Amino acid sequence: MLAGSEGDVEVAGRAQGRGGKCSTFLYYTWKICSCIFSHVVLVSLVVAYCILGAFTFEHLEAGHEKEVKQGISRVRDNVTDYLWKLTRNTLVLHRENWTAAVIDRLRVFETELLWAMKNDGWDGSEDLSSIQWTFAGALFYSIIVITTIGELFTIFLILCTTRIFALIRRYSNVY
Repeated sequence: MLAGSEGDVEVAGRAQGRGGKCSTFLYYTWKICSCIFSHVVLVSLVVAYCILGAFTFEHLEAGHEKEVKQGISRVRDNVTDYLWKLTRNTLVLHRENWTAAVIDRLRVFETELLWAMKNDGWDGSEDLSSIQWTFAGALFYSIIVITTIGELFTIFLILCTTRIFALIRRYSNVY
């Protein structure tokens, strides 16, 4: 028998009839309350973490998303202005010359759009009223983060434990 479980055996013995009905009631009430409250507290902490994470992600990312969309609108306006000025300021419009200048400017525009998609996370929309980082989207992301961290932490522990045992075996000459 384990040393730490003797007290539990005594209490359990009292609960099985060796003690009074009051001690039996108190024993089972304590077990039920400790089980329920420990689980309630744990679930409450996870829910609080997810909600706090959702508010944090929404606050941090929504502003950046709006800035990126406004930047894309400025880039589009610059291209439009350039094309208008190119057309208006040309005295004689030669198709080849105009087309070459437009193609060059559109290539720059295309590069700017690809940069915004790849590095800034632009989703292709310029509508400021429809952003991805709403509270619901941020809550979903927060839940994904907490589950991914849990999985990665488990993998990390397994790898570290395996590495430690391999090092112990290697340097202790135990085969």
